[in-house]
Amino acid sequence: MSNETKKYQIIYIFMHIFFWISYLISWGYTAVYLSHRGQSSTTIGLITGIGAIISVIVQPLLISYIERSLWLDIKKLIIGLKILALTFAVMIHLIPSNGIILILLFTLVCMLDVSITSMYNSICMDTVNRGININFGLGRGSGSLFYAISSIVFGYLVKDFGPAVLMPLYISFSILAIVAVIVFPYVKPAASTSRDNFKANSHENNENSDLNIKKGNGLFSRYPFLMPFLIATVLIFMGHSMFNMFLIKVIERAGGDSSSMGIALAIAAGTELPVMTITAKLSKKLTTTRLLMISALFFTFKMLLSFFASNMAILFIAQFMQCGAFAVYTPVAVYYINEKLDEKDKAMGQSLNGAFSLGLGGAVGNIIGGVIVDCFGVPAMILFSAGLSFAGFISLIIASKKENQ
Repeated sequence: MSNETKKYQIIYIFMHIFFWISYLISWGYTAVYLSHRGQSSTTIGLITGIGAIISVIVQPLLISYIERSLWLDIKKLIIGLKILALTFAVMIHLIPSNGIILILLFTLVCMLDVSITSMYNSICMDTVNRGININFGLGRGSGSLFYAISSIVFGYLVKDFGPAVLMPLYISFSILAIVAVIVFPYVKPAASTSRDNFKANSHENNENSDLNIKKGNGLFSRYPFLMPFLIATVLIFMGHSMFNMFLIKVIERAGGDSSSMGIALAIAAGTELPVMTITAKLSKKLTTTRLLMISALFFTFKMLLSFFASNMAILFIAQFMQCGAFAVYTPVAVYYINEKLDEKDKAMGQSLNGAFSLGLGGAVGNIIGGVIVDCFGVPAMILFSAGLSFAGFISLIIASKKENQ
């Protein structure tokens, strides 16, 4: 690895570390913080769900604008969005309201953070495609490792000082995340091809709300496997998101508390770094398609074991299965898009992957999960999550059959 590549790699690692620690608070500890502020499970699901739905619309729109912009790029966009999220977090901390203002501001923070995730993928793939071979899995896995460490620390901080400590932590790590992105030496890919494509489809691009659907239809006709892949991603992340959003209730069902939640999150996230670091090599041996299908089964088994967890020991074992679930699916999906799509379609493909995973999948999962927990209980939510993961596995099988069409 050259000195230049090492420089890119180190900065990219810190970008992920600081971002995912802040993301842990805005998403991993959402139920803990909002319950402290008097919100019900249904309301919490709606807050995060609506935020994620908005991100589904916002992400492709922003990527489409970037492709034809002479001045805006992924790096500047990440910085701008994170500054907005930081501003709203400060307002949440300072404003005592537990009503509509809190709900609105937290929804915006959730939307902004989930929108940024796919942009971290794109900024890496743009750099790799430029010949600087930074390891995406190492960067993303490092974020998971510190997510794990922070999960334990934050769990004890919440236990000792209460959930109010979470927002100042979010603000602090968001500032560090912004600084890390600022120092990353990103170079925007040549935009001529994208601008030519934009002009050739100007009628399509001028119809605001239809922009992404029409452009997506063009992608789906060129890549028949893309739609079943995205459907699988939605289903899997619906189950994953609702399970994680209400993990504190799963843990309480097994006899744990907020410190147990910190350990559970740490176990899951801590298994991700070693796996994510080697996903590029694994995808060459097993193919990205097979790895995605294996990952979907790991998601299913993790949920089923959690359903039968009568104590924290069994639930901790279930959390270890994250090594084959989220730890594989997240980076491999990025490589899958980069491998299967033509150069001119990669940025939109990554945006759709982000929009359909933590965006649409997270949105629908959190909304439905909150309703299921309030109406039918935690066990029903866990079983539903398992069913969604298995349905995602079936959809990936369909995608694999369409790859050569």
